[in-house]
Amino acid sequence: MKKLLISLTLVSLIFGSTVLAETNLAETTPEALPQPKIEKPVPMLYSAKPKASSTINVICIQTAVEKRETALLSAFDVYASSTKAAISARSAALKTAWTLSDRKQRRQALTTAWNNFRKAQSKANAALKKARLQAGKQYEADRKACGKSLAAEDVANITQQPTELVQF
Repeated sequence: MKKLLISLTLVSLIFGSTVLAETNLAETTPEALPQPKIEKPVPMLYSAKPKASSTINVICIQTAVEKRETALLSAFDVYASSTKAAISARSAALKTAWTLSDRKQRRQALTTAWNNFRKAQSKANAALKKARLQAGKQYEADRKACGKSLAAEDVANITQQPTELVQF
């Protein structure tokens, strides 16, 4: 009896699904399907490439670039000198601190050495950032003074901080 019920159920499922599929197939004529919307292409409001200008003052822009790069090199030289001096002072202070026999005095000397180093390094970082920003602003002013130019071609933005400076 169970076998008969199972087989009748299977047969009804098979015939029922084929009848359903045929009725759904009949309903899916091309007219019954939703038509896709065809969108018109949007006209470009701007050109992908900057227009070339025939009045670029190349010598003036090269001078502005040279001025900026020289200022940046000088700023990094000052930063490197300041950092070396801070590290040398920290090294001497730490060596002196470790010669102290009293634990409390040694701890205070070590803390002072590291705090002084952090302050010196913070000042060096601030001076470098200020010099970078100043060089960038001066470059922008010099570039504008050169007259018409293709600002889109200069992809570097010196006024943005690309990475954080080293903190010890």
